[in-house]
Parts: sequence; C-alpha cells; structure tokens
Amino acid sequence: MSFRVTGVSPAEQARDESDDYIALSLAFVPPGARMDPVYFFAADSRGPEYGYVELKADGYQGMVFEIVMVTVPVSPGPVPGAAPEEPGLVRLDLSERPGPSTEDFAMETVDHRMPLSVGVDGNRVYVSLGEHRIARWVVSAPVSFGVTEDDLLAGFRVDDASGELGKRMIAEQERRRVVLAKKEGRSE
Repeated sequence: MSFRVTGVSPAEQARDESDDYIALSLAFVPPGARMDPVYFFAADSRGPEYGYVELKADGYQGMVFEIVMVTVPVSPGPVPGAAPEEPGLVRLDLSERPGPSTEDFAMETVDHRMPLSVGVDGNRVYVSLGEHRIARWVVSAPVSFGVTEDDLLAGFRVDDASGELGKRMIAEQERRRVVLAKKEGRSE
C-alpha cells in the first residue's frame, strides 16, 4: 500500500531539524505556521522496528510540510536515477483519513505498512516507501519526492552536499540490524 499524490504545491526550502535522536527531520514551513496536520505513517512490512517514517501533511490541501524518520529502515536499497523534475511539494490524498472530515484535523492519521529501505549514493540518500518505479521527481530543495506513473509516492531523496546524512544513515542502519538480530536470537 502506498500514499496517493493528488497534486503539487509551490516549493519551499527545507529546514533541517535532525538531532542526535532523530536521524532525519525536515520541515518545509516557517516555524509557528499553523498547518492542522494529518499524519501519514509508513511502517516497514515487518513492523515499525524495521523502519518507520512519518509525513505530516496540511489537513486542508494535503501538502507535505514535514518528514520525520522515526526509525531508520534496516533494509538497504538503491538510489533511483534521473527522471523529469518539477518544482514543488507533493500533496497527499486526504480521503484516506479515517472518519468524517471535520474542522479539527488534529491527530488524524493514515497508517500503511510497506517495504521500506534506505539507499546512499555519494551525497544522496533515498528512502523508498514501497517498491515502485519513479516516473518524475517533485523537487523542494534539498528534497526530491519520487512519484510513480500512477501518482503514488515512491519515496524521497535528500541531496546532502556534506555526505554526513548518508554516513549517519549507514551507521544507524547497521546499529539497528545488530539490535534486531540480537532480539531475534541471531548474530549479525
């Protein structure tokens, strides 16, 4: 299952809010802006301990305004190559949220399980939300959202000139693999 893209909003510069506890947190709106979020949660098919990503979208238009990688996916994956690009932020399908629409969208969530992976290629990090082929990139620097021919969100790519994000992702992936192997009673 994947999140459906319904349109594109104007591009916004991402603000990096990552820290020692959250490997990746990017916000696309000015601090203090009221967005009445709908939370789109993507947990790895095997469970959230194998990867968990949160996308916050505006509850009125569905525009993604924040990405938080709660748990770095343990599965390695490729970094997709070139595809046509357009500037903007993706808007997600709000019809998936549970219950009737109200003026108070607080804490409304859309939960999906899907295969998650992270790929690192030089100064690019790609987080795959399922197994999809990218038809186009929707770019709001330094983030590019991969969208399929059928308008599904395939994942997102972060351009990282310093290469530090990729190093953090690889280190955290390895740490998570070791923790999960111990939990499952295997050595890694």
